[in-house]
Amino acid sequence: MPVAALEAAFVACEKSSVCHKDYPTMRADFAAMLARLDKNPQTLKIANPLTGIAKEATISRDSIVMAVFGTLYVPQLAAILPEALKQANVGNYAPLTALSGGMTEMAEEKIAIGMRMSVNCAEDVPRITPAMREAADKIEPFRSSFIREFSTACEVWPKGKVAAEFFPRPWFRINQC
Repeated sequence: MPVAALEAAFVACEKSSVCHKDYPTMRADFAAMLARLDKNPQTLKIANPLTGIAKEATISRDSIVMAVFGTLYVPQLAAILPEALKQANVGNYAPLTALSGGMTEMAEEKIAIGMRMSVNCAEDVPRITPAMREAADKIEPFRSSFIREFSTACEVWPKGKVAAEFFPRPWFRINQC
């Protein structure tokens, strides 16, 4: 689960005297930045780290969460995350978007995005209830961001319908209660 990886990154920094000295409030700064961007997304010109071509981009709570999520998959990128978050927290989003840009390029080559979207849009997103959406905001930053991102994309993504029989019914064994 992504939140466990993020928590591990925070804990690793807190336990490292060098990292903690340079980034003593990384966890709180990240939460504060997400709260600020949730209320006031920023539209900026951001240079593509591979081409150098700048284009306008909206930096929102969800875009930051997705950028951080991607970096947690690659230890070399996760090692740079504290500095990238520190810079983003003061309004310099270039390091974080550069990290996520590298992940995006790799993902486009390695992940079957179309298949992932087709499955998520047919099987997962339709089962998300309003109560689940509300609870997700209180549980962890990744969960609510993924729900929003996929729900928005699935509004226009072509998808099949899945019969209710496809999904397992909840059950339990009496001796395991």
